[in-house]
Amino acid sequence: MTDDLSNSHLDLLVPWDLPIDLNLSSYEKVVITHALTQLLTALNSKEQVAEAIALIDQTIINLGEGHQSMPNIPKTKIVLKQWEIADYDRYFNIQHIESDTPAICIVCSLLLTYRQFLYLCEQNPSLNPIHIAQQKQGFEAIAHLLIRSFNLSVLNFSL
Repeated sequence: MTDDLSNSHLDLLVPWDLPIDLNLSSYEKVVITHALTQLLTALNSKEQVAEAIALIDQTIINLGEGHQSMPNIPKTKIVLKQWEIADYDRYFNIQHIESDTPAICIVCSLLLTYRQFLYLCEQNPSLNPIHIAQQKQGFEAIAHLLIRSFNLSVLNFSL
């Protein structure tokens, strides 16, 4: 990932590589705990959207992408045609990946998604504050789900 995050795409693990059970290395635990703590801090921040974006951008850079590669998607594992997948991915700016550090990829995807949500909020000041709060609660719930799933110790933040 480059330092210019504005043109980044969303990396998603190929479905058959989504972990059912995951044992994180010591390094992964440290960087993921820090990233999720920063996300929860940004979600709870009363600061300006631009400051929350800057915090998330720095968190994404610090987290990194993990070790990933472009998959060779076998036709036997999917029901869609290759051009259908490529069309969908191009439209939504998605890139499917394989990784030996799936937890880092999952957390990075969550951070990128939240950053895009913040950009939408910044560009559309007339968005309903109730809907924004509900969306933030969803991001918080996902962060707490990952904390539990990865068996991490993170301070109990809540909106």
